[in-house]
Amino acid sequence: MLERGCKKFVTASSIAAVGGLDDDFIPLSLPIQADHPCLAADAYGLSKALVEELTRYFHRVHPDTDFINLRFGAVANEDWVPPLVEKDKRMSVPFIVLGHVYESDVVEGIIRVVDAPIKSGVRNFNLVGPDISSTIPALEILSSILGDHYSLDYYKLSGNEYKPLYAMDDFIAEFGYEPRRSTRSPTE
Repeated sequence: MLERGCKKFVTASSIAAVGGLDDDFIPLSLPIQADHPCLAADAYGLSKALVEELTRYFHRVHPDTDFINLRFGAVANEDWVPPLVEKDKRMSVPFIVLGHVYESDVVEGIIRVVDAPIKSGVRNFNLVGPDISSTIPALEILSSILGDHYSLDYYKLSGNEYKPLYAMDDFIAEFGYEPRRSTRSPTE
C-alpha cells in the first residue's frame, strides 16, 4: 500500500498493549496515557505493542505518512450489559474489565479518524467508553486494587468520579469525538 501511494493508515490496537491482561499489572500513572509503554506479560498485549512499533518503522522509512494506532477498550456489542463489579472482591484483569467501549462508539471513532486530514507522524490514541464499566466510583475501585500507595487525585476531582482509566483527551481534541454510550449501566 505504501508503494502504491497510500499515506494514511489506521491500526486496530488495544488497551492491552500497556499490559492490562496480567492480573498483577499496575500502570505507571492514571489515567493511563495513550503513549504508556508496554508492560505486557502476555503475548496478546505484546503483539499489539509490537505492531505499534512496526508503524513507527514504516513511518521512518516513509516520513510523509500518517499512522494512527487506536488502542480500543474491550469492545462490547450493542446489547452487552455491564457486569456487576464489587469493590472488595478481587477482580481479574481490572484494567480491561473497567475499560469497555460499545461497538457504535468504535465505529464512529474510526470514521472520525479516517475523515480527518492527513497529519504526518505516528500517534497512539485510547478509545474507550466515556466512563468506567462500574457503578462504583473509580476512586473506590482503584483504592481497593492499588491501595494507598498510588496517586488517585484525578478521580477525586468533581466530575471525574467515573471517568475512564484510559485518557482520551488527545483523541477528543484531534478528532472532535467523545464516545457517547455509557458503559457504567445499561440505562445511562
